[in-house]
Amino acid sequence: MEELVSQAVQTPLERADCPLPEELRAYAEEQLDAAQALQIAEHLVLCQRCRRQVAAYGTSESG
Repeated sequence: MEELVSQAVQTPLERADCPLPEELRAYAEEQLDAAQALQIAEHLVLCQRCRRQVAAYGTSESG
């Protein structure tokens, strides 16, 4: 049972209220208009999973 819980926690699931991966990448690359960027920024305040995704996009581009 513990193994199933561990896998579930580690498996990234698409949530209905999360932006699409393409939107998060565009946010990380500063390619969104002001309204879209604000909407994602507000979401990032509450969603650690998406913050990690944006951070990963930012670091993958700098290498």
